[in-house]
Amino acid sequence: MKKVLSLLFLILFLTTSISATTWYFWRYRTHDNDCTNLTNTQDEDLCYQKNEQDLYVYDSGKWKPISPVGCIDASVYDNLDEAISDIGSTEKTLLISKDISVSADLTVPENITLKFTYPAKITVPNGVTLTINGRIDAGLWQIFSGDGTVTGSPKIEAVYPEWFGAKGDGVADDSGVMQKASALNRVLYLSDKTYLLLNSVSVVGIKGVRSDLSILKLQNNGKIVLEGGDDGYFTMFEDLGINAETTNSNIVEVKRRRINAKRFRIAGTANNNQVGFFFDVSFSAQTFHHFSDFTICDVDYVFKVEGSQWFNANYIGDM
Repeated sequence: MKKVLSLLFLILFLTTSISATTWYFWRYRTHDNDCTNLTNTQDEDLCYQKNEQDLYVYDSGKWKPISPVGCIDASVYDNLDEAISDIGSTEKTLLISKDISVSADLTVPENITLKFTYPAKITVPNGVTLTINGRIDAGLWQIFSGDGTVTGSPKIEAVYPEWFGAKGDGVADDSGVMQKASALNRVLYLSDKTYLLLNSVSVVGIKGVRSDLSILKLQNNGKIVLEGGDDGYFTMFEDLGINAETTNSNIVEVKRRRINAKRFRIAGTANNNQVGFFFDVSFSAQTFHHFSDFTICDVDYVFKVEGSQWFNANYIGDM
């Protein structure tokens, strides 16, 4: 029944998405593994190939694939677990067109792309972990909800805090959802918004649109911790502004030996021995930090290195 519903969805999808082409189906047929082996065919025959869950139409003497390659609608399943199990190891795009939940720990493998349509979400309940190793295709809206964990190594370059419900209005605390987004182990990309952080957020890297558009507003115990990835790679810190009204003495804490920091602005309040960048790792021959086109002002110390190395003054320029 689920595959029949999936087939009906694909037919509807095709009639609304294939430009300049209209198909009128003469009869519907099926084949276990190869529609092109069917005989006694005529134009406008439709074939559903079961092993790949794809559609073919017989046109001008040959079978032609007409479905979006490997596209399956998750809404025909009771939960995400069933959809992932049904797909198996074939290359598929799983369309998340309605809200769907995860019932137990689940891994989305590399062969599956999760494509979200607004405003559909995946709910991960408390105590459950969703591990994503495939692609994520979604706009800037919330696509994950629930108190569970979303992690993995997805085949994407960036993660957006909006995917986890960030408001970016400068009023609601976004530190919790930013930390959730960082669990996907990709650079956090910020929109042209102001994100309020009341607590510490650890990130692999972080990048905005421009230093006067993508703003981190740090209050209470808010700070950014640059965890980075492998020491062989530079941790990204680019194109954002930080307004540090935090009681935390360190505004940005660096835990990796290599960072690439450029086109950013940090404005402190010059109290509580505020430090612009605190390097929680000793400098050595393996330490490479690149700073360019930045401004750090109204702090007690621009840089502090683990131990006793301090640099105190406002700083504008390159380093």
